[in-house]
Amino acid sequence: MHVSQSRGTSPFRRLHLLELPEELLVRILGIIDLSWIVTCSKVCRRFVQVIGETTELRYRLELALAGMVDGPPSAIPKRDRLTALQAYRKAWESGQHPFQIMRVPDHHELLRTTPAGPFAIFWVRERWIMHLYRAPSTFCGITEKSMVLDFEQHVFEGLRLRKSEFGVDFEQGLLWCTPVLEEAYTRFRECRLFCLDDHAAIHPLSAQPSYRFHPPAGHSLRPKTTNMFRVNGDLISLVSRSWVTDKRVITVFNWKTGVVVWNFSGDFAAEPYIISPTRIVVIDEERLTFRLFAIDPDRQAHASPMTVDDCMFVLEPPELRESEGTMYSVEEIAFQPPPSFPDCSPLFARNPALTVLAVVFSVYTDPKPGVPPTSLESHIMLVPMQTLLASYDFTSTNPSVPAAGPSVGGRVVPWGEWGPIGTRIIRIDRLSYMISAIGAQCAIARRHPMHRWLFDIYIIEVFALAHEAASRLDRDPLGKCPEGHIDLCDDGVLDEEGRLASCWREPVRAVHPCMVTHTRIDLRCYGLTVEGGSWHGDIGLSHDGLVYSDCRMTH
Repeated sequence: MHVSQSRGTSPFRRLHLLELPEELLVRILGIIDLSWIVTCSKVCRRFVQVIGETTELRYRLELALAGMVDGPPSAIPKRDRLTALQAYRKAWESGQHPFQIMRVPDHHELLRTTPAGPFAIFWVRERWIMHLYRAPSTFCGITEKSMVLDFEQHVFEGLRLRKSEFGVDFEQGLLWCTPVLEEAYTRFRECRLFCLDDHAAIHPLSAQPSYRFHPPAGHSLRPKTTNMFRVNGDLISLVSRSWVTDKRVITVFNWKTGVVVWNFSGDFAAEPYIISPTRIVVIDEERLTFRLFAIDPDRQAHASPMTVDDCMFVLEPPELRESEGTMYSVEEIAFQPPPSFPDCSPLFARNPALTVLAVVFSVYTDPKPGVPPTSLESHIMLVPMQTLLASYDFTSTNPSVPAAGPSVGGRVVPWGEWGPIGTRIIRIDRLSYMISAIGAQCAIARRHPMHRWLFDIYIIEVFALAHEAASRLDRDPLGKCPEGHIDLCDDGVLDEEGRLASCWREPVRAVHPCMVTHTRIDLRCYGLTVEGGSWHGDIGLSHDGLVYSDCRMTH
């Protein structure tokens, strides 16, 4: 790049970019795209020197390489934030992930841990006292928090309390409870929204004291209670399932207005996830398709029921081999935007825009009468929100883009148009893994088959600059994450180019940038001992580390 004046008698000479004063160079680097900063740092020593000597540029670059965003303004200077962020990255890249244990206090019962793991809800049995606990962070500055809520007995009298029926949203000061009630031999679920600051009262922003969800005729409340009821900001989603068929009815309402903003009925195993205030994705658990629908959260009247033909578009999976008689089956889904806490000011936090949808699926052979289906492979597909929220060009005359038929609904986007560069697929051994996700990170914890206290944990981080971050690792190829497919199965078979080729019609490559780190956790090193030859609890992600929720009952 050169800086010059027009031809003539101007006394100004032509300047190269590197000849500019350092103040101007810093200002230019401070406003360009982060990917360009990474590129500039590889060009010459001058750029390396300017970036290395400027705290603001270094901090901005480190945030991007960690998939983080800066925390709210505070008295803590950028230099101290940079030091903490570098310590975080060094610990993760070296496999020394911070680890802590959340134990159930004596005479308490664990009601719920969040999918992300950093907070838990304990219940003092027979005393109607609830404890909310938030684990502290190691690097980002989130403090430990413990709250005691002493409910009057009549609030939960006669209710069967299960750990899937409670949740907390610290940002909105919201505690929600969804007990199962029964009237006139009909079971239904009721949603009660309490205020954390005044736990005996209904939340002041709630449009009504409670919301009752009566399943349609022939339907029942889903047995997967942990995934039945979800709160995402102002929106709440509920799923009911038919006893006879697998037909699902999905209801989304705004709990601050009481209006049903979206209603859906489909003849397939549908799993909904609200990915933004105006978008919802419905995953077909039998076909592994992603249907995107628009939502109007501010509508004033109840929405009319929608069908598959009302979706914006359909993202299709790779085609399976027809000769194998194979089919998809979604086993588990993890999706957790990074939570925010108004009571503390973290130094940095995961970038919500980089949140990924983690879908664990298996490929089965078609079952024959009297013969159970056989699992061929299990995988985890990581889909960033940018992929789901992208605008796809449907005006193209590309003959490979099929027209949407009435049985599919919506405009079809075949795998080749979105999957290879918009997702990441990893082959896993489904029987021995636990999955958790928060923001752009997904943790795959594999418990040792013989030594139940031993875990191998793989952390996959999916974001645009993940390859740049991984290039700094001086360890095994798995950590550096090459362009090809990653296989966490010991018996995995890849083709010559590193692509999975066993169950799909054509070899599949999904190369969205990602970085994989590994750590091994021995629970005996943290004071946990074997009781009865088994271990109870799950390992998941926390604010900036890993957490083990010890679910053993204490008496």
